[in-house]
Amino acid sequence: MKPKKESTVLDEGKIRDKWLFLFVYPMLALLAVHFGNDNTLLKLLGMPSYYTDVLFTLLCVYGCGCYIKWISSWIYKRLNHDKNLTRALKYHLVLGLLVPALFVVCAEWIYLMVLGIRISASSIFYLELPLTILLCLLINMTYLFMYFRTKTPKTWEKEIQKRSFAAKEGHHTINIPMSEVAYFVKRNKFTFLITKKGGDYLYDQPFKTIWKTLPAHDFFQLNRQIISSRESIVQCTKTKTRRLKIKLSPSTDDAVYVAKVNATKFLKWLDNS
Repeated sequence: MKPKKESTVLDEGKIRDKWLFLFVYPMLALLAVHFGNDNTLLKLLGMPSYYTDVLFTLLCVYGCGCYIKWISSWIYKRLNHDKNLTRALKYHLVLGLLVPALFVVCAEWIYLMVLGIRISASSIFYLELPLTILLCLLINMTYLFMYFRTKTPKTWEKEIQKRSFAAKEGHHTINIPMSEVAYFVKRNKFTFLITKKGGDYLYDQPFKTIWKTLPAHDFFQLNRQIISSRESIVQCTKTKTRRLKIKLSPSTDDAVYVAKVNATKFLKWLDNS
């Protein structure tokens, strides 16, 4: 399994969103309170309801921001934006836009009821709701942009060009297409590439380097010794210790296990074909 340190998108891509929480969200909350309000600032400062409005709006804006941050990370981990952009946008539309907008409307409805203001006498549907949708749309677009920036043009180029591996057999260098790779295995501090036909070649690169060149949908790091392709996994069996015993093709000399802490992730990955 890919090390936990590398599996989080926020660590990998170094998504820097503190500026949103420190500067953008407070500004948006204040703009939302003042937008469409005809009273002067001095008059507003003398109204107790102004401060409760500011506090409520801040809670809504920060709540939407935290939720969209979480849901954007979830979508990115679940889907490869490069290959499933349309599907990712649908997730953002429903989960990242409609859900928080509905939550804010419901929250404001309750807030108005507490203040004793009738919904028909409020501007919730023609002012607050459009503003909320616009706010959520901007936040979603911001996170989409930041996640796309985690893959630089050099990374895209490397992913496009990496279709084979130059492994060694004695004094010869063999070019092995990725489609023929069964798994990578560590033996005595060296890494070997095993093909689906049983070929055994030296490919002495660190697992961390190898993993970056592999499509996550097709390969899984079973443990510290093996990164396997999906097609080479023949069978998995749950043991008494809740580890998973893996049967590979071609078979390995030693038994292969997935640790119990990674068993659930492995089974989800295996089922996501």
